[in-house]
Amino acid sequence: MEPDFFVHTGDIVYLDQGLLRARSVEVAREHWRRLYSLPLLRQFHSHTPSYFLKDDHDVGDNDSYPGTRYGNLRFEDGVEVFHEHNPTGDVP
Repeated sequence: MEPDFFVHTGDIVYLDQGLLRARSVEVAREHWRRLYSLPLLRQFHSHTPSYFLKDDHDVGDNDSYPGTRYGNLRFEDGVEVFHEHNPTGDVP
């Protein structure tokens, strides 16, 4: 497949699952770094424009929303880390 555009509609990474659960900003960043270090993902995203919609597991644990925490990871911190790894320009 060679799509012209890719839309990911959430739950890109699960910060609250696996052996290393992201209960801090540092570990959340590590989850994203590990995901985007996968060769097939790097290759795909280097050729395919994409749009990412953040979801609850991408910024904390299940059903995260503003004001909640997952360990020391505040929802707002998770949103910031999401945007670090999925930057969005001013114009979609």
